[in-house]
Amino acid sequence: MQLASIFLILALMATAQPQKPVTLTQTAFVARRAVVVFGITLLVYVVGRFFIDSFTQYWIATHPTPPPPPTHGFGILPKIAFPTNVGTPTSYKLELPPDRLAPPSDRAYVFFMPSQRASLLALSKAKQQAQDLGFLLEPQQITNDVYRWSHSQPLPATLDYNIVNGTFTQKLDWQSDPTFLQTNQLPNEDDAIAMTRTMLQAANLLGQDIATGSAKITYLKAGTSGYTPTVSLSESDFLQVDIFRTQILGTYDVVTDAPTHGAVRAIITGKQDTNLRFAMIDYKYLPVDYTSAFTYSIISPSEAFVDLRAGKGYTAAMSQSGTDVTIRTIRLGYYDSFTPQSYLQPIYILEGDGGYIGYVSAVSPTWEQQ
Repeated sequence: MQLASIFLILALMATAQPQKPVTLTQTAFVARRAVVVFGITLLVYVVGRFFIDSFTQYWIATHPTPPPPPTHGFGILPKIAFPTNVGTPTSYKLELPPDRLAPPSDRAYVFFMPSQRASLLALSKAKQQAQDLGFLLEPQQITNDVYRWSHSQPLPATLDYNIVNGTFTQKLDWQSDPTFLQTNQLPNEDDAIAMTRTMLQAANLLGQDIATGSAKITYLKAGTSGYTPTVSLSESDFLQVDIFRTQILGTYDVVTDAPTHGAVRAIITGKQDTNLRFAMIDYKYLPVDYTSAFTYSIISPSEAFVDLRAGKGYTAAMSQSGTDVTIRTIRLGYYDSFTPQSYLQPIYILEGDGGYIGYVSAVSPTWEQQ
């Protein structure tokens, strides 16, 4: 046994080689291998990370986290009180591709409109407002809520002011002066809009949502019954300025009882005298509290068309009553009523042939008073 062990040790000693020193060639070879391995590892990491990030983004885009349900924070809403239809179509037809009937969302905001109530100070505030508009004499009471101010110089004018909600109509009796239109220098469109906003600001009547809202100009010519539209500035005796509220969320138009009538309408003369500059001011602006808002479930565009055909909507404009109407567009908007209501609510605006424009409440019937 001991002899076998001796032979094994001798064999191992015979086969053992002395360790050679590492050469520069071997070092360079190992370094190159390390660089290659590192490069491949880095490439795999970058490409793998790219595909993982791309897949994550794709998954999030195709499987978004559902938003929380609408809040319905105001509870059951009062049904929108539309005015009387301006016309009655014989029938309705829908001409829209299916993709245009998809609802823009399952919800929309509803905004609170603070109501103003008559108080002991209401008349005093109204008198101050009348003074800001150039009416200094004591008013005459027309109804419980409406008072009329008048003055006779430089021309007769009246101001009918609702002391409860602050709306008013101011009129200048320019017809009483036969020479009124003889020296007329109308401003250009931009200046007319700026004049109107400046007048409102001077009277502390320029709300932020009409300061930034859109404006529309209509050319008017003097007629026997007041004003008639015309086609150009050169043919005009007056310029009509309609100012609308700014779009909700920068997307949704705010429309009034009459689609072409803004929350504020002014008819501008060509006179330089500030007391004669406005032939008429129709101020229908009612404040909205945009900080007090909740989301509500809404119906789809196709459901809105069904409601319109069932007589649940409002015809705001059409060229001729008793005709067939083909609806070409349906879009979400908001209804800015001339009559005080508690909320600024979403509606669908349906437009069709013959100048047809109709409104239908967009709020789900579940959340409307029946």
